[in-house]
Amino acid sequence: MPYALLVYDHDDSLDALSDQQRDAVYGEYVEFGRTDGVSGYRLAPPVAANTLRIERGRRYVRPGPFTDQRPAIVGFYVLAPTIVKRRSGWPLASPPRDSAAPS
Repeated sequence: MPYALLVYDHDDSLDALSDQQRDAVYGEYVEFGRTDGVSGYRLAPPVAANTLRIERGRRYVRPGPFTDQRPAIVGFYVLAPTIVKRRSGWPLASPPRDSAAPS
């Protein structure tokens, strides 16, 4: 069975970073997504979200997120079961998001 690794973030968490630091953070996520057995997907920001509701068999698409919950899911990875077994200490070691976070 594959595993899902959800990536949460606050809308403004990268604002305090320099362009170089922000590029480094994104680079870590991209590199992690290139790992054998890992597929990664970046989602659009919550302000661009739509809500799909089904009421009485009819579909309704409305602008806006379903919830104003913070932090928001900004991406996810699908991990093959074999890679989880090969990597001890996972997912805590990857991707190393905190390395470029402001203190």
